[in-house]
Amino acid sequence: MHFYDFIPCRHPKDNELSGSLEIPIQPPKDISVDLHVKAFVGNKQTNHQYHVFELTRTLPKFSMYILVSDPATITRPDSGITFTVKERIQRVLMWINQTFYWMKISM
Repeated sequence: MHFYDFIPCRHPKDNELSGSLEIPIQPPKDISVDLHVKAFVGNKQTNHQYHVFELTRTLPKFSMYILVSDPATITRPDSGITFTVKERIQRVLMWINQTFYWMKISM
């Protein structure tokens, strides 16, 4: 799935041009999404002559989730789960690093 399949392109009008543009990104599901950015960069004196910068990034499957930095700020759930993983820990960490968007975990 591509980013533009569910988020429209944003083309600001000439009077709305500025040094920054914010676009909320909310994939419809927990899926990996290709994000294609094409930015036209220039200044008002160049009379609509722009440099074009293109960037493609893949957002990981669970990129809409955030890591809780201070666990003391949340209440602990009353329930839980215990399970056994028969994979090597390196493979589990590799899956976590590829599936979530955060600082890389290493052992």
